[in-house]
Amino acid sequence: MEENKHCAGGSASRSKCACGAVPFLIGVVVALAFGWWVFPGLLFSKESQPFFFSHAIHLEKAGTSCADCHSLRDDGSFTGFPALETCAGCHGDVLTAEPDAKSTPEEAAAYKAEKVFVEEYVKTGKEVPWVAHQKQPDNVFFSHAAHFNKCYTCHMTMKGKLNLGTPDNPEKLCMTCHPSLDQLNNNLPVERNILTGYSATTKKMWECEKCHAHPAHFSNDGVEYPADVKPEDMGKLRTVSPYVQKGRTAANNACYTCHK
Repeated sequence: MEENKHCAGGSASRSKCACGAVPFLIGVVVALAFGWWVFPGLLFSKESQPFFFSHAIHLEKAGTSCADCHSLRDDGSFTGFPALETCAGCHGDVLTAEPDAKSTPEEAAAYKAEKVFVEEYVKTGKEVPWVAHQKQPDNVFFSHAAHFNKCYTCHMTMKGKLNLGTPDNPEKLCMTCHPSLDQLNNNLPVERNILTGYSATTKKMWECEKCHAHPAHFSNDGVEYPADVKPEDMGKLRTVSPYVQKGRTAANNACYTCHK
């Protein structure tokens, strides 16, 4: 009560109250900043790959494809990193030219990495301890085969209307989830949550729902949209005949589709 009387008093008293409020407000701002930006970063530890690897070199210069190194099981699950014998089929010896004064930093890094791979892994038969860039939660089932077959079934025949997965650029559909590997000339950064073990780049549910709950994925009784329609406008067209929503989404968004 006494303090309130001082604050309700003259200008000098009110100035003292204002001065007392400033440290409190600063403390609130600092606490919010720490909790919002600093603390989450403390939960992640950085990990590195055993040596340099370039997808760009393998795709562009070596002419390999994704399927040459990566494969799917019969149930559609991903087999993970390629086995040592898969890589050793091409890298039984150091094939990259030893760098000289004219070599680029990328060429020097590629030579060093291949030398490490051949000497420390191929010749010893030791599997490379690659670090997973993304690790989905244990209660999430993801099938590359389902996405490859079902998504491509439509997108490969849409004649570029959505500019995704067209015959001229089939990889673009994959790039909605994956980085552009043909331009990736460095190791992907890996940050692991020390509490959950998941990586910072683990897909969030809202990212999956961008496709699974996309309004354009609802069946429209076989009626095609105009060729110049934008994806964000497809939902509006359904309110006007003949663009009428029929049934459920083609990319099922039910919980049990992904969560087992």
